[in-house]
Amino acid sequence: MIAMATYNYNKIYGVKTWKNPLESKLDELEVVTKWLKWECSPARFPWSMVSGNEKAYFMKGKVKVYCRGYEGSLEIGAGNLVEFPRGQLLRA
Repeated sequence: MIAMATYNYNKIYGVKTWKNPLESKLDELEVVTKWLKWECSPARFPWSMVSGNEKAYFMKGKVKVYCRGYEGSLEIGAGNLVEFPRGQLLRA
């Protein structure tokens, strides 16, 4: 397990967000070499983190996320590394 707390992040609605993380951190997490790439056309859909914390790195585009139990939304976009906590229910 990689300790991502070694550099600053913001925590909003239970979601940790790192803006423009260091290239070395992305390499350490194997973001480019091992993570699956997922693409989506503009749409609205429910999203749940049932199997554990889920990390995502946004290479392009942006998404507005509404977290269950919170007022307002969180906008995530290109250059953001995020970690959604287990059990989080989202609407994008």
